[in-house]
Amino acid sequence: MADKTGKRVIITAGEQILHFSVTLDDFHRYQNEMSMDNKVTPSKNFLARTVEADDQAVMEQLISEGYALDLAAMVAGEFRPALELSVKK
Repeated sequence: MADKTGKRVIITAGEQILHFSVTLDDFHRYQNEMSMDNKVTPSKNFLARTVEADDQAVMEQLISEGYALDLAAMVAGEFRPALELSVKK
């Protein structure tokens, strides 16, 4: 898991490589902003907060092509991979 300085997430999108630095605070803010009728804006904000400066233009191009949700889901999923949970009866 990431520490207070964050976790670096590298995503390949077609021929482009994007680098993100995600902290637990970034991740929690993304989750708190998300709602049933508002997913795109929180996704864009999350990506904008975490993308590294050199990759900003590429990320903005991908967002303008409709990939905000896909990118945000991939970055968040890599930051915090799935954990199998169950309730013991």
